[in-house]
Amino acid sequence: HPVGHVDSSGRPRSPSARRLFPQEDLEQPMHGGRPGCSHYARGAKLLAVCCGRLFSCRLCHDEQTAGHTLDRNAVREVLCTACGVLQPSAAECVSCGAVMGAYYCGICHLFDNDTTKTIYHCPYCNICRKGEGLGKDFFHCMRCNACISMKEKGTHKCISHSIERSCPICWQNLFHSVEELKGLRCGHVMHLSCFRQYRQHKHSCPLCRKSMEDMSHEWELLNYHVASSAPPAHLVGWRTPVRCVDCGEGSTAQLRLDYHRCGSCGSYNTTTEGTPFFDPEWNGDAVTAGAPPSTSAAAAA
Repeated sequence: HPVGHVDSSGRPRSPSARRLFPQEDLEQPMHGGRPGCSHYARGAKLLAVCCGRLFSCRLCHDEQTAGHTLDRNAVREVLCTACGVLQPSAAECVSCGAVMGAYYCGICHLFDNDTTKTIYHCPYCNICRKGEGLGKDFFHCMRCNACISMKEKGTHKCISHSIERSCPICWQNLFHSVEELKGLRCGHVMHLSCFRQYRQHKHSCPLCRKSMEDMSHEWELLNYHVASSAPPAHLVGWRTPVRCVDCGEGSTAQLRLDYHRCGSCGSYNTTTEGTPFFDPEWNGDAVTAGAPPSTSAAAAA
């Protein structure tokens, strides 16, 4: 099926410059009653240099093509889905004047007509990201090579090239992911959706085993449990060396069958190390029971 082909000035090229595409490539995709795919609202299709076919977006290409991914920076030509003219990549069609992307990036060749989204191009990541822009709601950390929320400026933990890795839960690429990411206290990153599922069962980072978020409430609950439940009689007076995974400090704790508290930071994210020893003059960890911590929850009507 031949399609129209114009140059940057809008003049039709010779018939020899026309290309043949499968009918499915030429069909105008619709999603939710608007032109575009499930990923983007747009009036253009990208010509993939790698396989010579038309796709609604790079994500559609990667889902439908095995063995390789689309290089967004290599795209040079797009098809206007309104008039079917193949042309150099631009925000508006040079033939019919249709807006192919209210947001358009000439570097990433990203088109998006969804005006509810805010998108910006980060010159350091060299890709487009969701948000209002650098200095507004995000800043670029040069060590992490990632765009970080302005709310975390000066407080986030840096790990070199932290998002140029795979998610430790689903093993999908993080740098190019369109899903929202979650930065942990230790500096490692995973998909927010993966974090929510993983956090239902675990509290420590799967990579470094440090606590993923503020655990002070949980530690208070364990303080109450430890102070309220004495160790078995045969363990009274026995101490064990422990190493805190969170702060890295070593200390000793009452030998128990369940939890051992860090004597430095109060975390229970600890491991035992060395040989337990008996100290007849030691009266146990200085943990008082107090009242059990309260939890805010909505009451029934």
